Amino acid sequence: MGNNFFQFKQFRINQEGAAMKVSTEGCLLGAIATCGNDASVLDIGSGTGLLALMIAQRTNGKITSVEADEEAAAQALRNVEGSRWSERVSIVNSTIQVFAEQTKDRFDLIVSNPPFYTNYLPSDDVRRKLAMHTYSLSMEDLAGVVSKLLKPEGRFYVIYPAYEAGLFAQTAKSKGLHPLENHIIRNKEGGSIFRMITCYGQTEAKTTQSELVIRDDSNAYTAAFEKLLAPYYLNL
Repeated sequence: MGNNFFQFKQFRINQEGAAMKVSTEGCLLGAIATCGNDASVLDIGSGTGLLALMIAQRTNGKITSVEADEEAAAQALRNVEGSRWSERVSIVNSTIQVFAEQTKDRFDLIVSNPPFYTNYLPSDDVRRKLAMHTYSLSMEDLAGVVSKLLKPEGRFYVIYPAYEAGLFAQTAKSKGLHPLENHIIRNKEGGSIFRMITCYGQTEAKTTQSELVIRDDSNAYTAAFEKLLAPYYLNL
């Protein structure tokens, strides 16, 4: 997915100005995150605007997407303006910490594909490094912002690798956020966990568990993956 654009069924993501390109994990998060038809949605870390547009495709709600990087925010804005949902999606060029201090809005749904590396996988690209590493948005800051901005019955979907997901769960608990859903993502059946998508809320409840395998033994997409991404991917 390293092209300058990624064409979906109902919108196009141009990504030449983005430090982080369209990824399978981002698409999975956008497809799994559920919201009511008239939900108010917050996307933390716009990147290309992918999550905002995926959610806009299946809801009539208002979506606010916050991006700290100026060039990425400009790219996301162009993608939104080129879509049919530009009147419902707003791109805000700000850190989420500053946005949380200034806004009075509260949200039914919050989604984030946050940076998760700490002191490894260094990059010479400063913008890519900021997008990937937690010093641009710590787990504590993320959980604190979500706890403040989420409506009492709202839901927060976040994606991490397995180890980081465990760390974030501890941080989330300290901020009054409780896991409602755990979605385990594997590249292949029986393989190690590729990513975990977790849904949090402010009320304790039994956590549901699900597992999705991306590819089968022949390296083709599994039926479950195709069903989930069929509304978006051109070739499904």
